[in-house]
Amino acid sequence: MGFKVSAAAGVLLLLSGIAFKLYYDKAQAQISALKQEIITLQQNEELLKKEIAEQNEQLQEQLRKSQEQFEQINLLNERNQQANADIANLRSKFAKHDLNYLSLRKPKLIEKIVNKGTAEVLTNLENLTDN
Repeated sequence: MGFKVSAAAGVLLLLSGIAFKLYYDKAQAQISALKQEIITLQQNEELLKKEIAEQNEQLQEQLRKSQEQFEQINLLNERNQQANADIANLRSKFAKHDLNYLSLRKPKLIEKIVNKGTAEVLTNLENLTDN
């Protein structure tokens, strides 16, 4: 009977050793897979950080461009308002004078005024188109 107990204990010990070896191999494979997954995740994190930084730079550039466009639009609006004010001023001046009557009564005076105004307009137009 002592021999049977020893044999049974030996078989149990052998089975325990095999089971431990299988468990150890499985655990090592899981550890290896997890380490590889950690490496992949770290690489993905670095890639994401780089992409986020690039997108932030692009957003900053877009914001800068939109600010420049906004400033240009404001400048154009101011110029448009000034031009409208000038037009209103000219219309009020022309409304005060009957140019047909004056041109018939004083043609030299009107010719002189028109020539002077035309020269000023041409000068202003040249200045505007040079910029």
